[in-house]
Amino acid sequence: TSGEPPTTWLAGAKETCGADGDFNIGSSGSQYLFIYGMTVVGHNSGTFGNDINVATATGFDVTVHIDMDTCTLSVPGTNTGNIINLSQSTSHNSGGASSAYRNCTFNTPNSTGSAAAIGLGQSVTLINATIGFAGANKRTVLFSYDFIEGRANIIDSDLSGYNTTSGAYFALGQVYGPIFLINCKLSSTPSLVTGTFPDARSGSLTVINCDSGDTHNVFEYRNRQGTLTENTAIFANNGAQFNGLGISWEIVTTSACSEANPFVAPWCHRWSTATGSQDLHLQLIRDSLTDYTNREVYGEFETLENASFPNGTLSTTRNTKPFAGTGVDLTNSSEAWTETLANDNEMECRVTRTLAEKSLIRARLIVGVASTTLYVDPSVRIGSQGANPPTRWSCEGAFNAEPSASGGGGGGLKLVGAGGLAG
Repeated sequence: TSGEPPTTWLAGAKETCGADGDFNIGSSGSQYLFIYGMTVVGHNSGTFGNDINVATATGFDVTVHIDMDTCTLSVPGTNTGNIINLSQSTSHNSGGASSAYRNCTFNTPNSTGSAAAIGLGQSVTLINATIGFAGANKRTVLFSYDFIEGRANIIDSDLSGYNTTSGAYFALGQVYGPIFLINCKLSSTPSLVTGTFPDARSGSLTVINCDSGDTHNVFEYRNRQGTLTENTAIFANNGAQFNGLGISWEIVTTSACSEANPFVAPWCHRWSTATGSQDLHLQLIRDSLTDYTNREVYGEFETLENASFPNGTLSTTRNTKPFAGTGVDLTNSSEAWTETLANDNEMECRVTRTLAEKSLIRARLIVGVASTTLYVDPSVRIGSQGANPPTRWSCEGAFNAEPSASGGGGGGLKLVGAGGLAG
């Protein structure tokens, strides 16, 4: 319908496409729909164009939001181009198309081929989703993502049904916005990603606590400039710990990384229990006798230094003349690391700040060097506080406006920033 309150489709209803063609829900005009307990089945034909399209309306003045709860979307056709499209459109002017799915099952097309099985678009949230199949065949890629500045959130979902040995969960070739994969069960056989991010407008992929087994400390963040993963073999002895064991963030940058387009690591967090002058620092190590300079690698630190207002103060160890100044080698550190590097080179980014409040300190490392590998301790060092801070999972920002399961509103799940380990 085109207004409030939303129309509810009753549980147990089933709609099947009776002829060749797409099955469209919210593909035109401005509308809000809450759909509960519905089974939607595309046409069982090999003809191209038997897609299921949800919230794919286009137009700058169009606002479409579809909430689906306990529904099944099934595309049984065998054509290699058929797809389940969620808020995805061939037009990049779909200013207000979004959709959210809770407790839904997605039976992907019964065909092989390089086309993705599920297309994610401008704003999509999946909560407790299950991936099934309309037949024995599986696509090379499960998810594609094609919308400038869109976002996709996949949370608490069982994606292990996609277990093809030659496939990948995400095709990065058209990822222009952030994707968050949080607390999900995966299959051990496909790769996480295939392809590369497209260009300077590219988005990112954040993976938090997703694995095919009983592993709870998986964290990964990647964008066009590089990939960050956890490393439990190389870590600062007095650094971050997860479940009592040392851990570091391994950063591997791509050829697209540069001083002008750096890899920006997620924020690390630690609560400061004291005020006054404090040394704050990030520790890192690389396998090279050559130091990084402060034009290549630097830290940013956010502190509360105003006793009257909650204004944050951002400081940096970056060269005072970016792009033009003479790079100064980072300070070498006496930090002890557990590692097996041939040329271990410990460095640090350090500032001294005067804290007005007991508060959360945020810090992050920024890397502007192409095709390099380094390891950073994902904990903010605070001079007056002890070593070995425990770490926990966190997202930069908050879970808010979670989609309603009862049709009473729902603006999508909003995640801000990259996410990471908090101290």
